[in-house]
Amino acid sequence: MNKRITVPVLLLLLACLSGFAEASEKSSAKLAARALMPKIEILSLPKRSYTFAALNYPRNTEWTGLFLNSNASWLQKVNVRSSATKVDSCYEGKVPAQILTISSRSLPVCLLRGLPSGKRGFVSRYYPRGRKNPSPTGPRSGFTIKIKGAGKSTYLFKAVEKDNFVSYVLSRGKKEQLLKKLEIDPVVGGDGMPRRDQLILWAGDLDADGKADFLTAFNTRAGEGISMQLYLSTRAKSHEIVGLAAEFDYWPPDNPGC
Repeated sequence: MNKRITVPVLLLLLACLSGFAEASEKSSAKLAARALMPKIEILSLPKRSYTFAALNYPRNTEWTGLFLNSNASWLQKVNVRSSATKVDSCYEGKVPAQILTISSRSLPVCLLRGLPSGKRGFVSRYYPRGRKNPSPTGPRSGFTIKIKGAGKSTYLFKAVEKDNFVSYVLSRGKKEQLLKKLEIDPVVGGDGMPRRDQLILWAGDLDADGKADFLTAFNTRAGEGISMQLYLSTRAKSHEIVGLAAEFDYWPPDNPGC
């Protein structure tokens, strides 16, 4: 048997090794770039002045507020002032808290810090269309929301209930991604699950890359605690449509949760 490696075979092996090294280098570069991405913070206020326990923000901070009306969405500077206070807790008596007050006259959908584009002004909005705020209506599962993005892109948001869980799935074309899977609340049951029009607070293009970003409220106790998630297309991994960029969860200390 001839065990010599011919020149064509050797060249093929070298090409394969070179391709593997190049792919590994690109993968490492992507991981390094993702690690260097700035941290994004998100904050949700139910009203212009709201008291939070166990938060520790500086006395005065500058945020970017996401605002919307029936016609447009925009980002603008918002100053947040904090002052110390105490609130009642179910199990610990009085606990330290902060009163956060925003400078803007209208209430933003959310407050952000560290957006990659750093832009302010008008931003593309894909959802909701033609109304200012989502209303708590519609079913809690078994529905699909169709969202038209830039150009010919279309996104489908589905809520599927199975085995005491509700899975929230986002798809674009043939790509599908599980965003969240929530267990149906054992205390209040299905009544605590968010309704269709409470789940997606906003969809548009925050990071200016022409792809949809999503602001969601996955909360099994809608109306009691505060839960908000920001998904950005620029934070997506290769198998994802969007990546979780920031989230905010808060439960009032005077609510026993049962």
